[in-house]
Amino acid sequence: MFYDTHITIKSVLPGEVWAGVYPISDNGNDVELFKDLLSTGVNSFVDLTNPKDFQWKFSYRTTLPQASQQIGRIVEVESFPLPFRASPKHLQIQQILRYVTRSLKKRQRVYIHAGYNLEGRTPLILACLLIQRGYSAEKALAKVNAFWMKALCFLIRTPLSEMQQNFILEWIEIPAICS
Repeated sequence: MFYDTHITIKSVLPGEVWAGVYPISDNGNDVELFKDLLSTGVNSFVDLTNPKDFQWKFSYRTTLPQASQQIGRIVEVESFPLPFRASPKHLQIQQILRYVTRSLKKRQRVYIHAGYNLEGRTPLILACLLIQRGYSAEKALAKVNAFWMKALCFLIRTPLSEMQQNFILEWIEIPAICS
């Protein structure tokens, strides 16, 4: 398993969904970083960053194809820009969940990321995904917070803002939208 900026990339839903920060390495060896990530089976990337994020200056859209070609894997990258530390629109979350669900049905393995460790977009999507799978909002939030606290052992609080936590607690998944 490779290490990125202060986080170990971990599987949230074993064999299906991984989560972490924006995939760039500390040492500049992004091709090896992607080879490690692709070796876990990940072949679909969900990018939650938006053009105002610092990470957009460090696009991995050339490095990732280079790494995937070297190991003979086909990968997809789909962008779903979400606001930083704020609640997204319901339609945005439905679109992301629809994409993740379709990817998993095609037997793809998904890596979900945003930019920074402490900004809540990725945990918000993970919690809504768990709700889609039948978790109560409270249990989904608890599972995601526990995952994030374990993945980022230096955390003393959840990366979710109060606004994002309230969004999760009020999230009602409409099954027909994500099927």
